Amino acid sequence: MLLDITPNGNEIQRKMLLNHSNNMNIAFLVLLLLIPISIFIGVKYSTKGQSNADAEGYYIQSVVRGNTLVLNNGAQVELLGIAPDWRETQEELSMLEGGRVIIVPDSSAPFDEIIPNNKVYGYVSLEDEDYCINSELLKSGKANLVITPILRDSLDVYKEYARNTNSIAKTQYESQLDYSEFNFDPTQYTLSNEPIPVRWSYDPSENIKVLEQACKIDDCTKNFANQLAARSPGSYHMAQVCEIFNYCYNNWRYVNDPSGQEYLASSSQSIASHLVGDCDDFAVLMASCVLAIGGNPSVILAFNANSGHAYAEVEISSMDIDDVRTAITEYYPDIAELAVRTDTEGRQWLNLDWSANHPGGDYWNSDVEVVHTCIDSQWNY
Repeated sequence: MLLDITPNGNEIQRKMLLNHSNNMNIAFLVLLLLIPISIFIGVKYSTKGQSNADAEGYYIQSVVRGNTLVLNNGAQVELLGIAPDWRETQEELSMLEGGRVIIVPDSSAPFDEIIPNNKVYGYVSLEDEDYCINSELLKSGKANLVITPILRDSLDVYKEYARNTNSIAKTQYESQLDYSEFNFDPTQYTLSNEPIPVRWSYDPSENIKVLEQACKIDDCTKNFANQLAARSPGSYHMAQVCEIFNYCYNNWRYVNDPSGQEYLASSSQSIASHLVGDCDDFAVLMASCVLAIGGNPSVILAFNANSGHAYAEVEISSMDIDDVRTAITEYYPDIAELAVRTDTEGRQWLNLDWSANHPGGDYWNSDVEVVHTCIDSQWNY
């Protein structure tokens, strides 16, 4: 039926249509209001059960060692290209605490926000700024450049930094950290492919049986350690430990054991797999290499309320602490202090934790520690 709403038309019909039109306008306005509310509710419930990092993004909780950001989900992001323990860098980064950031990790160590204390290597930008923190620190001269040719998709970026920055690091670090001529072939050795199933215990005597098996020095481990230590030849000294730590640290790719199970790779298995594994695998590798070149190591199992960790140490009791510091600062300048533990018998131990960035870096925060030492190739606790 065609309604006549001209001035001469049916007045009742005109009013009915006007009322209908007003109702449609109101309904449309209500709909416009409901759309963003519905979206908000949908986003809220879609993020229910996810971590705060998922729902809120990532922000800088703290800064450690001058080149590592601790995020709100506990993950540590080491800034690619930035040397550790540089005071001006630490001060600059500390000003960014609380800022929301975007992480672009190197593909050699994928970013996994679920694993507590996971470390990744990457580039970081502030969420509301259009620049890379890594490159800005270097361009402004507030950080030293560290060359890490091992990382999968970062070498070209480093080289570009080296060409375009006035950082002294490009000459200071390049020789120490250039392992391009180090070509160790583990395939020439006969190795066991079976990892060791373990159940770490608070009883150190049970753990020692595992460590004796895992840290056994075979031809593969001995030659691997020798070739790295020979970059700083001579009788056993701290620079040789630095050479081994630097190479293994910069090449290590962190991969978890299966959920609910614990496996331990021997040092030669880690070498044969091109340095892939978790924290106790790295600890065994460090301890074995120290043993292989004549040093005394320890392996510590550490626990706190949230998780467990394993790391190695090297005994430095017979070394002058100033010589130790001098050797380490050849690789990592401007170190404020070294993390050294003195045991009940007065022996001194230097931290070699993968999460510590350099020999003598900060210790992992733990409530309980189970300590296993190897003195003159004899494991004790």
